[in-house]
Amino acid sequence: MSAKPPERQTAPEAVASLWRTLPAIWRDMPGIVSDRVHLFALELQRARQSLAVIVATLAGAAVLLFTGWLALWFGLAAIAVDAGLALPWVVGIAVLSNFAFAGLALWRAFALLPTLAFPATMRRLTLAPVGEDSASLQDARP
Repeated sequence: MSAKPPERQTAPEAVASLWRTLPAIWRDMPGIVSDRVHLFALELQRARQSLAVIVATLAGAAVLLFTGWLALWFGLAAIAVDAGLALPWVVGIAVLSNFAFAGLALWRAFALLPTLAFPATMRRLTLAPVGEDSASLQDARP
């Protein structure tokens, strides 16, 4: 048996069919939006719980790293003192080294601050100021 292809609707019939379908779509819209909002709320709840676990894990890792860093410097200082270097010099070298590493870490952190403003998203979602063309804005973007 061969299936007969569906007949094509004429333009007025298609428009009439669309007008009959629109009320049903309009009635279903609150349910569709409600489902999306409910899903978002559930994911937000899971994200909040995950964030709490991440923060607690990072706090524990920070404590372990801190104690390990202290043990490393204590061991290096003990080796340097045992090799004959005066204790004030060893402490001074350790303090200056820590300040240098902290300075590098802060410099890197401050260099990343502009990314917190979502620059690519802002460029994509905002309109160009009136009077400026998109070519001049493309040149100004990093």
